Amino acid sequence: EVHALLADARAGLLGRVSLVRCTARDHPLPDLDALVASGGELLHDFSVHDFDLLLQVVPREAQPATVFAATATNLQELKGTGIDDTAVVTVAFTDGTLGVVETARYDPSGPALSCLVVGREATREVASPPDAAGPSAGGGQSFALQMDHFVSDVCMAGAPPRVGLSRALGASLLADAAVESKRTGRAVEFGPFAAPKLAAAGLTSVG
Repeated sequence: EVHALLADARAGLLGRVSLVRCTARDHPLPDLDALVASGGELLHDFSVHDFDLLLQVVPREAQPATVFAATATNLQELKGTGIDDTAVVTVAFTDGTLGVVETARYDPSGPALSCLVVGREATREVASPPDAAGPSAGGGQSFALQMDHFVSDVCMAGAPPRVGLSRALGASLLADAAVESKRTGRAVEFGPFAAPKLAAAGLTSVG
């Protein structure tokens, strides 16, 4: 369903996109000891996947302009660890599109993964089925499929990866900008923030 949504957006069937909202809430509760040992940065570990999705929905000519992140630690088990379990990030793009990424480490009702795209002509939303496996449960077959693509298609058959450098680095830089926003409590101007790392990779844009 996600691929169909992306195809519709890229084909212009939704019209000019004005809002993209990506939501990811996990279930069951992740291994908290492992989370603390790894540093558990929510924005890089979890939200980054929705940053990647944002970059796929919004036309590439529209670049991220500003990033603002608000985070919190609400799980009692994580109090005092410095690890966030809830985050909301807004990404404003240069064409006026707004992206909202909502992330939570735990939802007692079960994992919830969804993407809503609002366009001038139509609105589409896709969501995971109620019995889907959340990230802490291994993400179902998603990780296995990624490894199979990388090993079988890219390494063995020489096919290009489905995710290129520009998009992969773009998602990581959005996470970096969100972490900086969390640190400062201010919106981050993405262009100047990302320019040095983009230049080092021989790139001028993300997506």
